[in-house]
Amino acid sequence: IVPGEVGGVPVKIIYRITNEDGESDWNNYENTVKKITIEENVERLEWNSLAWTPNLIEVNLPNSLVYMDKNVFSRAG
Repeated sequence: IVPGEVGGVPVKIIYRITNEDGESDWNNYENTVKKITIEENVERLEWNSLAWTPNLIEVNLPNSLVYMDKNVFSRAG
C-alpha cells in the first residue's frame, strides 16, 4: 500500500529515488510485489516509480490520480 498521507502530510507524487549507481531500496522488494494499492491524495506517478515488478498482478489506483508517466509500470507483470 502506498499511503495517501504520511505523518499528517498528503502524499502527492510518487517517484523512484536512486543513488548514483541507479540502485534504490525498491530493488530489494520489486520481485516480491504482487499487488499495489495507491491511496487517495496521490496525484502523480512519475517515471519508473513502480517499474521492474515482474510478479505484479493487481493495481488499485486512486480517483485523485491526474498524471501517470508512460513508464510507471515498465517491465511489470
